[in-house]
Amino acid sequence: MDCNKCLLFNVLTNKRHNKKGVIFLNVNYSFIDFIKFITKSHITFLDELNVETVNKSASYHKMFKLEHDYVKDFILKLDDDKIYVITPFISINCRYDEPYLNLSQPFFVTNQSNYNLIYDYLYEQLEKALIDFEMDDSYWFLFFKFTPVDLDSDKILMNN
Repeated sequence: MDCNKCLLFNVLTNKRHNKKGVIFLNVNYSFIDFIKFITKSHITFLDELNVETVNKSASYHKMFKLEHDYVKDFILKLDDDKIYVITPFISINCRYDEPYLNLSQPFFVTNQSNYNLIYDYLYEQLEKALIDFEMDDSYWFLFFKFTPVDLDSDKILMNN
């Protein structure tokens, strides 16, 4: 397991490994303490945690291009004491029900997440997409598909 993944879970204690390499975590701190670590020093991807229940009611937030202040505003306006799974994607026709390009695998955010880290990560991903897909940088929309997540603190698993 890399050091960044460990950092997120240093607040948690009583780690034990099973034969498949999954770390079981017994949460000894409050849920509020736990969410303070989501996407703070590194992007916390969905596949890093085995969440038992994901709320299926997704919402969409759109912005014209990638702007630091828009990302900051989005993060800060998320509900207190909630964890969300976000999937960023771009669309040239401003519609999430038409073909689009995912910029990243889903990751966790809270209103306490590091919006500078998220912006920098999305900027890197966008640069790769523009080059790899030979896209014009003049006209596209960035969407965040975001879903609140229900985490059972007794059943949080961290995947290696």
